[in-house]
Amino acid sequence: MVIVFDNGNFSAVKFILGWVFLYAVAVLTVVLKVERVNAKRVKTDKTGTFDNVNTLKFYVDRIVFENDALRSKGELKYNQFYAVLESKDCFILYLTANQATLIRKKDVENLNLFKDFLLKNSRKYIKRYKLRFT
Repeated sequence: MVIVFDNGNFSAVKFILGWVFLYAVAVLTVVLKVERVNAKRVKTDKTGTFDNVNTLKFYVDRIVFENDALRSKGELKYNQFYAVLESKDCFILYLTANQATLIRKKDVENLNLFKDFLLKNSRKYIKRYKLRFT
C-alpha cells in the first residue's frame, strides 16, 4: 500500500511500476530456480548421460542407437514407435505417448533424404506410426 498511496492519494504510475517490478522478480526467480535445478541434475549425473553424443543409424526395418561413451547399443523396429513429429528445428520420435527422442535437423546430413525415408517407413507401419510434418 505504501507504493500505491502517496499522502493518501492513489498513484497510478507507482501502482503500474510496482506490478512491473513484482512481475520481473517473479520471472527472475522462476528462471534462476530452473537453471539451478538443471545445473544440479547435470552435476550429480553419475551415468555420464549429459555431454555425450548418441549416434542413430537408420536401416530399412529398424533404428540402432549407439553411445560410445556409455558403451551402450540398442535397437527399435519402426512398428514400435508411437509417432513422429517435425518442428522447425527438430524431429521428435515418440517411443510412447510420454517418452521421446529428439533429432536436431542441423545434425542430419541430408535433410530431404531423411524426410523421404521417414515418410516411406511411416506408410509401411501406418497403424502405429503417425507422421505429422509442420
